[in-house]
Amino acid sequence: MAFRFFIVGQEATAAGFFADEVRAGPEIVLGRSEDAHIVLLDPSVSRRHCRVTGHADGLRVEDLGSRLGTRLNGAALSPGEAVPLRAGDELSLGVYRVIYVGDAGAAPDETRAVALALQEFLEQSDAIVEEAFLEIENGPEVGRRIELPEEGVLRLGRGRECEIRLDDARTSRTHAVIRLRRKEAWLEDAGSQNGTFVGERRVRGAVRLADRDRLRLGRMVLRLRLPKQPLDLGAVLAARTGPARRLWLSSLAFLLLGVGGLLLAAWT
Repeated sequence: MAFRFFIVGQEATAAGFFADEVRAGPEIVLGRSEDAHIVLLDPSVSRRHCRVTGHADGLRVEDLGSRLGTRLNGAALSPGEAVPLRAGDELSLGVYRVIYVGDAGAAPDETRAVALALQEFLEQSDAIVEEAFLEIENGPEVGRRIELPEEGVLRLGRGRECEIRLDDARTSRTHAVIRLRRKEAWLEDAGSQNGTFVGERRVRGAVRLADRDRLRLGRMVLRLRLPKQPLDLGAVLAARTGPARRLWLSSLAFLLLGVGGLLLAAWT
């Protein structure tokens, strides 16, 4: 049976305009290693990050003790625990999003509708998350996620008293403060020596943050993610194509060159 995945990298990663077929045995390993069936070239991905296996009742996905973990629809997987993987589910591996589309084998005339459905899903979902977190985007801890509570006050800096400690000599001991309340996030500089920035704008007073804002404290760059209402990829596909339709790799790869994604078919 053939299984199909749609893989998208965040900004400035190695993912891009490429399509390929991957032939695997009873399991599909995803990771940074050249021996992986699906190779994801980014330091945030472990050499053998996770694997997908086929069972009588369907597919299962299992984290292989990866450094930064694997998330299924926003929820962290426990290493070594295999959980069901269904069409429309989204895996997060470092900076990559891996969407399981379903089994392959379709007629060519169905590919355009499915390609448009995937493009619509990606544009609207924008890497939807269920819980707020900060993700470090540079330095030795790149890819590390720091989960945030729904309510509370968090200090950021290199001091031990900070709830979020940052290992950077240019970051002050207590550099900035994030206040979380009513599903909103507000940022204030705490009198730091080098200032706090949102994008290129220096923070003066309390600044309300938006999803995907980049925060710069000293040399540290962190991306904020805030929860949104999730979309159902299965529903998007059904609405555009009908429940019985499938994909054809070679045609769909050509159509998706403008989407900025990487389409892979894994065969077992």
